[in-house]
Amino acid sequence: MSTDDEPDIYRATPEQIVRLLSVATFASTTEEAVPAVVLDVAERRRLLSEIPAGGVGTADPLLDAISPPGAPVETLARMKRLAGSLEPPSAAHRDVLTLVYHAAVAAAFGRYGAVLTSRPIESRREIYWALAGSLEEGPLRALFRAAVEYAARLEMQNPTDTD
Repeated sequence: MSTDDEPDIYRATPEQIVRLLSVATFASTTEEAVPAVVLDVAERRRLLSEIPAGGVGTADPLLDAISPPGAPVETLARMKRLAGSLEPPSAAHRDVLTLVYHAAVAAAFGRYGAVLTSRPIESRREIYWALAGSLEEGPLRALFRAAVEYAARLEMQNPTDTD
């Protein structure tokens, strides 16, 4: 039983609890975790358009291939590999390629439960939440949020014993 000034957590849905836990673990270091260059849409586009991408022209279309909710895992894996294989001409270019890489990994995990890397998704949660909280509203932001929420749901289903 709860009083008016005390919320009754037992009435919360699993989805509400996942969101609450996700918000509680959100890093307060967004400015440090996310390079400013990836937050500016026009700057991201400009930098990606300056990176040669072999037979596909430039890296500019990579985020467009990842962002749609229906992008297949095979496409996401290909975009991840391509982003990881390109040579960035500067630190800013590296930052936007890193965003593309993480977007592909997060999209595959959040949408399909597919793991595209050997590193556990938990090790990326802080940066993914920082991106989900910092990027402009839209598909790119949504894919990072979906990845963190999916990871939180998995943790709730398979809690680890820390005692």
